[in-house]
Amino acid sequence: MDRLGRCAHNVFAMVLLLAAASTTAAAQRGSLSATMVAHRTSPTSDTVTLHIAVRMTPGWHIGAARPGVIGVPTELTWRLPAEWRLISSQWPLPTPAVVGRDTVFEYGAPFALDTKLVTEGPHRSGPVQAVIAYGICREVCIPGRLTLTYDVR
Repeated sequence: MDRLGRCAHNVFAMVLLLAAASTTAAAQRGSLSATMVAHRTSPTSDTVTLHIAVRMTPGWHIGAARPGVIGVPTELTWRLPAEWRLISSQWPLPTPAVVGRDTVFEYGAPFALDTKLVTEGPHRSGPVQAVIAYGICREVCIPGRLTLTYDVR
């Protein structure tokens, strides 16, 4: 093999090595994804139910809103149109896990939560945003933030 051929071979080998390393790094970092849909109990109702379905990378977990002494809390904040208000949010029960001498409360599998809003005032439609702040964890926790937007009609 001549000098040019060896150089091309080495460059190709380095590209393969970098591709393998980036694939491994991506698999070692967990991620969280979610979808949000809305529905009214009737077309004339002022009450809207928002359903958020949350999924995370298998083998990873996120903390509950009250995760315990050492957990990272998951926080949900809303950005609503003027004169709209939040009535209630229903989260599923988290799973307890023992870490050392402490118990943490977490979600390690897909889950869903429902939130009810009232569309008061003259505007019955508009954009709604849910902002989820979380730490996705395996051996360590990585902070994250996810914003979901839905245009309620």
